[in-house]
Amino acid sequence: SLKFCILGPPTNVLNSWIRMCQILELDYVHAIPKGFDSVEGAKLTHSKLEGLKDADVILTDAWPESFVDKSFQLALEDLRIAKPDAWVIPCPPFNIENEVHQEVIDSAYFAGYAQKRYLYEVQKALIYYLIN
Repeated sequence: SLKFCILGPPTNVLNSWIRMCQILELDYVHAIPKGFDSVEGAKLTHSKLEGLKDADVILTDAWPESFVDKSFQLALEDLRIAKPDAWVIPCPPFNIENEVHQEVIDSAYFAGYAQKRYLYEVQKALIYYLIN
């Protein structure tokens, strides 16, 4: 029942999240800047705030070098429209000059680096699910 906001220009990590959300029938939206294409059939918005509205989980990835639209940087004030206990999960290594502002990293929203602790087990579980 979680809502995922996949925030930013398309990358391999964000595209993988979208495909996983589609396969597992998770509630998500890709908040993507105008002029970029997303995964086929993806639920899209070109508004960062619309994507963040009522989000439980916000996912970001490192921006491509050619992308410089600071309006898609996640700031603490943006999170006021997400769920109060939302988690922000930026894919390391992330850049606090670009995709995530330092105040978000310092906040209770930041899921922290511990989220990588069970990555291997999660990947195994997904492979098992997809095979079956």
